[in-house]
Amino acid sequence: MERTQRVFDGFAHVEAAEPAALAAHLFVRSFSGVLDKSETRLKWYPVLKNLSQQGGFESELRLLRGSDVTSAARRLALECVLLWESAALAARWTEDLWLLGAGRAALSSSDPFETALGALRRAGGNHPAEAFGRLARP
Repeated sequence: MERTQRVFDGFAHVEAAEPAALAAHLFVRSFSGVLDKSETRLKWYPVLKNLSQQGGFESELRLLRGSDVTSAARRLALECVLLWESAALAARWTEDLWLLGAGRAALSSSDPFETALGALRRAGGNHPAEAFGRLARP
């Protein structure tokens, strides 16, 4: 079984990451495996799994269902998907996440991460974390 390389150092680092960079890493990792398939769509679970693996908190996500970490990871994954949609890389339809034409082009480029990151930043995904309310704590 392939082991995902950690990009971030724990959940706190994932949560503090630049939104566009987090979304680009998650996009490339999540969709690169479906690029050659005729239906390029994903369910939510692989996206959450990739997020937790890249942050090194997969055991927390697996063991603590319903925990604050699990809820926060779901929120971060949704925020990434919203950024993907704003850059036309991927979109939600029913319960699936679908790879769009710009996303396919980004994944087929010589540097998928940088291409996706550029698209996300051009679409406005380089705004600070406060734009998503991440720093707003009750």
